[in-house]
Amino acid sequence: MTKILNEADWPLHQLVPGTALDVTLHLTNPPLDVLLPMLPKVRLVFSNQFRKQHLEQLKASGLLLACVPFPSSRQPRGATGSVGIEQLQQLAKLPFVESLWINGIQSVQSRKRRKRPARSFHCVQTTVAVQIEGETQGLQLYEQRWLLIKATSCEDAGEKVRNASRTYAEPYLNSDGKLVRWQLESVDDCYETGLTKLSELDNPDGAEVFSILKRRRLTSDRMWDGKSD
Repeated sequence: MTKILNEADWPLHQLVPGTALDVTLHLTNPPLDVLLPMLPKVRLVFSNQFRKQHLEQLKASGLLLACVPFPSSRQPRGATGSVGIEQLQQLAKLPFVESLWINGIQSVQSRKRRKRPARSFHCVQTTVAVQIEGETQGLQLYEQRWLLIKATSCEDAGEKVRNASRTYAEPYLNSDGKLVRWQLESVDDCYETGLTKLSELDNPDGAEVFSILKRRRLTSDRMWDGKSD
């Protein structure tokens, strides 16, 4: 698997020798089994020294020109700079390079920018009111509905859901002869799954289609010492 995360977005095979690419790369972190026996503060110091050593090796390789560490040279997590098209793969294969992102190729624009915006599956959470003809009081039935839809953004996904809701809300007769409609009340939330193909949903480990981060009170049964399973 390539470490160049957006390699397919750029016409690399069309570039002439000597072409320079602007890139951002992330340095590898120490192995977890090395960090595990250390105290948290010691882990931070060790990790920082680990990456600083690799940053010096990166500079010494001469592959990344105008190398600028980020977020700082004292606590580097990666670096930005330029690399010749001939040295790109060599740079990416360095063992201490975790991943690499191409930011630009002189005046060449990304293929993805020339195409229509990329689409991925978004999971949209909605509230739908079940409205029955003539009912004005009592408890109303409503539906919490999650829709998986392919879109370019959450805004695009929300708009598609609103458009599709017109069909979902078409009235019909219930067993009492009353008109019923399932009316979209609100678009409550949206989650970009990152999935682009239906085949990715057929994953034996599962496919994440929605996620919400919340906070709750920390109790003894929810604590973890970092060692136990």
